Amino acid sequence: MRTRRNGRIRFYSVVAALAVPSLVACLATPSEPSRSVSATPLDRPNILLVLTDDQRPTELLDVMPETRRIFGQRGVTFPNAYATTPVCCPSRASILTGRYAHNHGVLRNGKGSIEAFDQEDTLEYHLQQAGYRTAVFGKLINDWPMSVSPSYFDRWAIFRGGKALGFYDGIWNVNGTKRTVSRYSTTFIKDHALRFLEESESDDDRPWLMLLFVYPPHGPAIPHPRDVRARVPKWPPNPAVTNKDLRGKPPIVRDAPPVEPEQLRRTQRRQARSLMSADRMVARVFSSMADKDEASSTLAFFMSDNGYLWGEHSLTRKFAPYTQSIKIPMMVRWPGMLGRGEVDDRLVANIDFFPTAMAAAGLPADPTVSPDGRSLLDPQERDRLLIEQWAGGPGNVFPNWASLVTPTEQYIEYYRLDETSVTFKEYYDLSADPWQLENLLWSDPKAHKERAAQLATQLEIDRSCEGSTACP
Repeated sequence: MRTRRNGRIRFYSVVAALAVPSLVACLATPSEPSRSVSATPLDRPNILLVLTDDQRPTELLDVMPETRRIFGQRGVTFPNAYATTPVCCPSRASILTGRYAHNHGVLRNGKGSIEAFDQEDTLEYHLQQAGYRTAVFGKLINDWPMSVSPSYFDRWAIFRGGKALGFYDGIWNVNGTKRTVSRYSTTFIKDHALRFLEESESDDDRPWLMLLFVYPPHGPAIPHPRDVRARVPKWPPNPAVTNKDLRGKPPIVRDAPPVEPEQLRRTQRRQARSLMSADRMVARVFSSMADKDEASSTLAFFMSDNGYLWGEHSLTRKFAPYTQSIKIPMMVRWPGMLGRGEVDDRLVANIDFFPTAMAAAGLPADPTVSPDGRSLLDPQERDRLLIEQWAGGPGNVFPNWASLVTPTEQYIEYYRLDETSVTFKEYYDLSADPWQLENLLWSDPKAHKERAAQLATQLEIDRSCEGSTACP
């Protein structure tokens, strides 16, 4: 596996201006001259997103060999990928719009999330308007009412996420018909994906967008029957799990009840086993794409909506500003356009999917509402990312917080409900302390006061930014 430590992936060729006005060209690295492809709409790639739910950035990929082979060995891995809000609804809205939550308005799970979601700001809207066939199968947005069909999709099968309904006996809206589906949800999603690929063959010159939003490894993380007793790697606890000195953490962390080791091990095993079905789905979908000569003309993403804590800092689940909660797996492949088996260590985020897909499809980077993300086809590098989270919603006990992450550090502020009054601050040197054990503003505040003040000023600006030229 080749690694580009300068943060730039290798481009074999670039997307030149297609038959749409104001189009975005992809940039080649200086060492490789750009080669444009034919400027007709027929050359626009298919676009596929496989999205898991609550998957940690690294460990759980161990049980997904087909996904690692198809995406990692034949594409680009982004080890520094983040969810800009580590909560399902806001993250999914960010993925589909390319915008930070403070701009798209979906701030938390639960009531109000659907009302705030403007479907005309989404990728499916713009691609369908440009002639793409569009489909979504799986969990779209939490608490989506099953009596309401999603707009701007030609085919869909979506369900309400939550509890066992995410795996068996779920209530689904299948192409406008509300029904109960007793089958295992990942299998049901896979079958719809294969049917959509078959249907697309009848209009083979028309590109498609397909979103496969599986429920694993979200709790209760029920494995497929064939995986219930499957062997899984044993993951030893990392330093953030074994460390019990939480004096530099905010009260919400210091007061968290201890995590029972056996409960943690059960969660790890169940999450790993639940993802095995998703791995088989990926293999089967790409096998079908290869049979139909579609795999080589598809820009494909694999990522998760947020991470998950396995006892780090005595925490479980997500919502927290720490690495295991906010980092996500991300792998991207586009044969002939992106390198194979490469690692790109730039700071990237869920908001980058939208502008990358738009650029690949030859559509304007700034259609009607400016995205905050950046196309991964452009080799520019960020110096920071904004991560933000709002209090409230099911299961979320954390207060409002916002954070800046740079390649070597993280600064965090917690707020009262007014979203401006700071109640606690954290600052970590990620190079020296990757497990975030020592809050330097607690252990040595004088030495880090100036740098923290600089980051605080920048954070205040970024929390209201809009558009890729202003946002990190």
